Amino acid sequence: MRLDRLNEMEHYIYQKGNASLQDLSEHFDVSINTVRRDIRVLLTHGTIKKVYGGVAATTPAKQQILISQREQVCMEEKRAIAQLAAEQIPDNATLYLDTGTTVSEIVPFLVEKQNLTIVTNSVRVVERMVQYPNINLFVLGGFYSSDISGFVGITVLDNLNRLAFDIAVLGATGISLEGGLMTGGFSEEPIKQHVLKHSKKQVMLLVDSGKFDRTALFSYGEIQDVHCIVTDREPPHPYKSKFEQHNIKMIYPQGAGPLQNRHNNHV
Repeated sequence: MRLDRLNEMEHYIYQKGNASLQDLSEHFDVSINTVRRDIRVLLTHGTIKKVYGGVAATTPAKQQILISQREQVCMEEKRAIAQLAAEQIPDNATLYLDTGTTVSEIVPFLVEKQNLTIVTNSVRVVERMVQYPNINLFVLGGFYSSDISGFVGITVLDNLNRLAFDIAVLGATGISLEGGLMTGGFSEEPIKQHVLKHSKKQVMLLVDSGKFDRTALFSYGEIQDVHCIVTDREPPHPYKSKFEQHNIKMIYPQGAGPLQNRHNNHV
C-alpha cells in the first residue's frame, strides 16, 4: 500500500540522513516518477527537504534515551500525575492516549470508569489494556518505532483523520515559555502536532515538574494549545502566569500549592 511505503520511506530517509532518488527507487522497487510523487507528499510533513540529487532529513537523527530508561525516571511522580489525570476523565468518554511514559500510567486508574474508549498508538498502553477488557480499545497501527514503543508514520495520521475523541492526553519531553511543547522524537512530532491541531474539545498535557524549562529537538505546539496541565507540584511562577493568561487549568496534588483545589473538576 502507498501509505505503508510513504511511512517506510520517511523513516528510511531519516535513518540515513539523506538519499538520492535513484537510491529510493531501488530500495523500494518503484519508478523514479513514483519516488517523485511520494517525495512531494513527504515534503508537506516538514520532516524532509530537497537537496541536490535527492532529499535529506530536515534534522539529523539524534539518539533518544532508551524507552526502558525513560520509564524508570520519576516513577512515583508519573503515577501521581496519572491518578490525578484519571480523576478528570468522565464516563462515556473517548480518549486519545499518546506514547508518553507518563500517559501510559493512566490506564490502571481508568478501570472503574464506565463505557470508555481509548484510541492509541502506544504499545505500552496496549500492553496495559490487556488487563482491562471492560475498556474499549482502538489501536492506530503503522510503522513500529522502538524509540518510543509506538506506531508512527502516515498510516497513523491517516487513521487519526477519520476519528474523533473527547479528550486527548499528551506527554512532552519538555515545556518552555519560548519553545512551547517539546519532544525529542522525530517520528512522533507530526503525530503530536496533528492531534493538538485537530482536537476540537479538550487537550490534557501530563508533565512532571522536571520537564519545565527543558527543551528538546522539536516543538510540536504552543502552551496555549492545551486546556489542562497535570503535574506533580506547583508550576514555576512564569508558567502559572502563562497558564492563567490563557485560562489553562492547572492540576497538581493536594498540599502542593494554592491552586490544589482545581483538581476536583472534569476537564
